Amino acid sequence: MKHVLEQMLSRARSASHKLSDNLKNKFEQLKSNKVTVSDLATLILLHPETKITRSEYLSLVFHDCWLVVDDYKLYLETKGGRHEKVLQCKIIHDGKVISSFHSYSSKSKLRDKIKIPDGIHV
Repeated sequence: MKHVLEQMLSRARSASHKLSDNLKNKFEQLKSNKVTVSDLATLILLHPETKITRSEYLSLVFHDCWLVVDDYKLYLETKGGRHEKVLQCKIIHDGKVISSFHSYSSKSKLRDKIKIPDGIHV
């Protein structure tokens, strides 16, 4: 009986160590694959391959900015003639939004970090 308990305890310790190592690795990945929304918006706006369309509604100016990097589409919507306000920012892969920012969300701030895929280097 004592031998069985020792084996169970040993397996539990081993599983615990593996879990903590996996969590540590995951947090390191998340930490290194994030950038502020403001930095990502600047990257999109200043990139020479960004396609920008301008629209005007009720004397308000809006911009839709698209940048394609490998298989990823980066979308930025701004308000103002000089892109003064970021309204939303999305990273899209295979037609699915994998990361996004919306200024109308009460919790969202430009200094918040947004996840970016490994293929995109800022």
